[in-house]
Amino acid sequence: MPRRARYLVPRGLPRRDEILAVCVVVAVLVHVLFAQLTILLAVVLYLVTKATRWRLSWLTVPAAAGLAWTVAVGPRGAAAGFTAGPARIADYLGASGHQADHLLHFTAAFTGIGTWLPRQLPLALLAGTAEAALACWLSWLHTDEWDLRPARPGLIVAARRAATIRAIRAGGVVTRDGGCLGVAAGSGTRVTLSWAEAAGGVAVGVRFVRAGRADHRLPAGPRRGPAAQTGARRRPHGRPGADQPAGRGLLPRPARRCWCSVRQGPALRGPATSRSGTAPPGAEPR
Repeated sequence: MPRRARYLVPRGLPRRDEILAVCVVVAVLVHVLFAQLTILLAVVLYLVTKATRWRLSWLTVPAAAGLAWTVAVGPRGAAAGFTAGPARIADYLGASGHQADHLLHFTAAFTGIGTWLPRQLPLALLAGTAEAALACWLSWLHTDEWDLRPARPGLIVAARRAATIRAIRAGGVVTRDGGCLGVAAGSGTRVTLSWAEAAGGVAVGVRFVRAGRADHRLPAGPRRGPAAQTGARRRPHGRPGADQPAGRGLLPRPARRCWCSVRQGPALRGPATSRSGTAPPGAEPR
């Protein structure tokens, strides 16, 4: 079953909204006073993740940069730079005999911010990345699975998808134990169907035309298995309408005839079509 939204703080808790509001205000005040660069980086990384719909794994890039920077300046130097500003602010606000006056004029505590704020960057990059990842995880946890927008493929997936499409267009549609149906949109890998999986019968909904284009259609109904991975549309067979132009196919010119065998019974034996487009013995052209 699809995952339902879950909450770390139960929704039925009395005064739940007030408690969460107080926690958010306290967290923001602590960051503004003692971790200014951390909250700025966390907000930027969180917004970038949401806007681009990249997977959380991309946050390893800024985390690795922060770790390398910390090693370069030395852990002690990075820690001293990270705590220099907060120590200055804490000394100003906690000065004996002037607490009330300093609280009313707290902006004086940020004097010289241009000298100590950049020193926070190595560790602030690590802490901001962790906070952005935590915020994205909470957003995922608080959202029903069917309301989540799919993650956008990264560079590795795009390169793998391009290589897979190029191989299929070159005719590599036969696998060791079956055939290739298309490309998985999420991972860029081939979607295959073995003859054992096709034992109960298969429904072929592909129309090839001579111009090197194809109109990929599936019979109406729920999508399962390889059909769901390829993102094929649930539409009945037929000619493409005005609102659905023929999509670009994966077969090179000239077009090949589609030979298929749809039946119930034992597993299909042998490939349904070879690289040369010839039909297996006993198959009828469709």
